[in-house]
Amino acid sequence: MTDTPDVPGFNSEPEQLETTASRYWIPVTVVALGILSIGMLIGTNWIREQLMIQDVALVHAIGEIQTREAISHLWIEEFVTGDEVNLEAAWEAQYRSAYLIDAILNGGTVGQGRMVLRPVTDPALREQASIIQADIDRFRAIAERRQAGYERGEDVQIGSPIDTEYDTVFNLMLAKLQLLEVDVAANLDRAHAQSALLFRSILIAWVVVVSLAVTGLWTREHRRLVAEAALRESEAQLRQSQKMEAVGRLAGGLAHDINNYLAAMTAQCELVKMAPDDSARISLRMDAVMETASKAARLIQRLLAFSRREALQPRVVSMNEIVGDLEPIFGRLVGEDATTELKLPEDLWNVKVDPGQLEQIIVNLTVNAHEAMPTGGTLTISTRNHHSNGDLRDTVPPLGHGEYVELRVTDTGIGVPEDIRDRIFEPFVTSKDKATSSGLGLATVYSIVHQNKGSIQVESELDQGSSFGIFLPRSHEQASRATRSTAVAVEAVGGSQRILLVEDNDDLRESTREALEILGYDVTTAAEGLEALSIFGEEGNGFDLLITDIVMPGPNGRQVAEQMQARRSDLPVIFVSGYSDDVILRHGVVEEDVNYLPKPFTVPALATKIREVLGSDTA
Repeated sequence: MTDTPDVPGFNSEPEQLETTASRYWIPVTVVALGILSIGMLIGTNWIREQLMIQDVALVHAIGEIQTREAISHLWIEEFVTGDEVNLEAAWEAQYRSAYLIDAILNGGTVGQGRMVLRPVTDPALREQASIIQADIDRFRAIAERRQAGYERGEDVQIGSPIDTEYDTVFNLMLAKLQLLEVDVAANLDRAHAQSALLFRSILIAWVVVVSLAVTGLWTREHRRLVAEAALRESEAQLRQSQKMEAVGRLAGGLAHDINNYLAAMTAQCELVKMAPDDSARISLRMDAVMETASKAARLIQRLLAFSRREALQPRVVSMNEIVGDLEPIFGRLVGEDATTELKLPEDLWNVKVDPGQLEQIIVNLTVNAHEAMPTGGTLTISTRNHHSNGDLRDTVPPLGHGEYVELRVTDTGIGVPEDIRDRIFEPFVTSKDKATSSGLGLATVYSIVHQNKGSIQVESELDQGSSFGIFLPRSHEQASRATRSTAVAVEAVGGSQRILLVEDNDDLRESTREALEILGYDVTTAAEGLEALSIFGEEGNGFDLLITDIVMPGPNGRQVAEQMQARRSDLPVIFVSGYSDDVILRHGVVEEDVNYLPKPFTVPALATKIREVLGSDTA
């Protein structure tokens, strides 16, 4: 058998054909796989981007609804308590929330039109959104009823039935919104898991896609973090506004209890001074205690001014007259080693403000200037007319267009430390000794300026001094002379009439009773309204006067007085209270319409008010 000749290339031809085929199909396969992987990546990335946009739009819409409903809730609450609020913005927030929940159900634009939100298709999410939509409509309807009730003078204040319903619907709606947010986050987590599985498959098919996948994921994560940061910032702003409101309510509530105790202290001191065996030394000590109580009362007034719950008596006045009246005390306020310069033009416009509040602004800023100049310096107080075009910088709040009167207090002291310069008007923020400063001075100034629709400007450099500019709106009315209140010693004149005293504070009730008995009155006391009504029902014709606290457990002072006067229309009444004016108004008492005496009061002041009500006859 003859062997097959070994022809070059004969036996190697199949191998050559295989090598040639491999040369082409491997690159083609790699390229095809690469194109397929890149196509999958592009398609997946496009789908992911669309899902991400929808997720972000949905989260943004839910978060914005929560924020706007919370802001609307807060502003409506402030409106019905008598505070100055942007009511139009509150309703705009309500309508925006209604639009956003409709966009979740039916599609729409969110985020100022930058994101298009397609209708939610998940049945469970749609059902939740539909329920929330009904809650939003119900909450808006209650808010409208509450505003209308307030404007009609109905009881829609804090603690009223409609307030309870209002808060209940609001809290239920927020809980449902949070649950919807949790469910959306769960869907988002499932989408993330599916996306991760798909990207792992692409990674196995083509390693190069990993870098692109990482880039895509990083971009999405960055956008998510940006969205979360924006949401956290909105929540922080809401919490800050709620905190300030809570501090204000706390200040108003504390005022009542502290004023009761101050009134009791003052009355006890006066009882000691009224004793027959009074000595000069004891009298001086009682005067010192009463002066301390007076200082505490002034601190309460600063708290009430900060919380914007202080009773106001605005009048048209000239700033120059207020500054001129205070000129004699500037020397004592700034010290002997400092000089005071006044620059008061004669053609100054008038402003409408409570003169006491304007005095408080000037005194607070003067005291601050004194403490900023420990080694002496110059304090300059000036006034001027100011035409604002809205271009004045660094005013808080921003100064709008119009005519204003400027009061400027400038010192040559150490200036405001940089670390607290941005927080200078926050309550309890101070660079002074905590033991000697309440940290309410500038916070009180800011609250008074804001309450009077003005602005404040601060300019300060370390070791170069500070300058505080106060801008209040001009008034075109004729000014009235604003005289400063001066304490005058008044002799307590008594009588023999019979008085029914209603006071829920034990200490104040007993001290007031004793003081009135020393003055000659026949006093019967009651600790609350029901007890007083019971006593009056038995012997009402024997009383010549009712003195009652306004805010008490059970029937309040106004209700007690009305029920008693329904039996005896000629019964005179004196109302007393340590609460701020907005609380008194909520209990149906208007100071101008009744005989009213604020706490803490002195025995001479009470005796004078009694003689004023009963007449000048004495025992």
